Amino acid sequence: MAIHGTAAAQPRTYPADDEVFELTLDGDAHDPLEMVRQDGYDPKRWQFTGQRVRGRQTRLFKWVAVGYPPNIKTVRAKCVKHGRVPEGQWREAVKQMFQPDGQHPRGIADPSWVGPGGVVSFPFVYSNGGSDFCWTDYIRGKGWRWLVEVRLVPKRSLEI
Repeated sequence: MAIHGTAAAQPRTYPADDEVFELTLDGDAHDPLEMVRQDGYDPKRWQFTGQRVRGRQTRLFKWVAVGYPPNIKTVRAKCVKHGRVPEGQWREAVKQMFQPDGQHPRGIADPSWVGPGGVVSFPFVYSNGGSDFCWTDYIRGKGWRWLVEVRLVPKRSLEI
């Protein structure tokens, strides 16, 4: 299993599904409500209800395809079979590290953003590289890929 390096100055192509790679994020530099503002919304009308990434962290991830689920609850149930659903702030590291592929929206199944009217949303990156938040009960279209955090288990050493 190959592991790709952390973000460099030049964005690179997305790894294949199920291929493990590293991402680094400075959580303090990417406030969840600032993400809302950067996507063109008024953060005063939104709430963040989730866990925040604090400080600079590097973790291992992979992209998974989970078919055509009707809502985020189903997506999360399928994602946890592959690893842990990460905090939505990791979207910012995805945007910095990867160039658009023109094929798949890339979601993070973290329903921690609540917009006007109580609409619960998760962050994602469009296939063209733009970003937004999607309503958790309206996951439409084909080809979604979901970010999942993985932990590699070292091979056990057998002694004779």
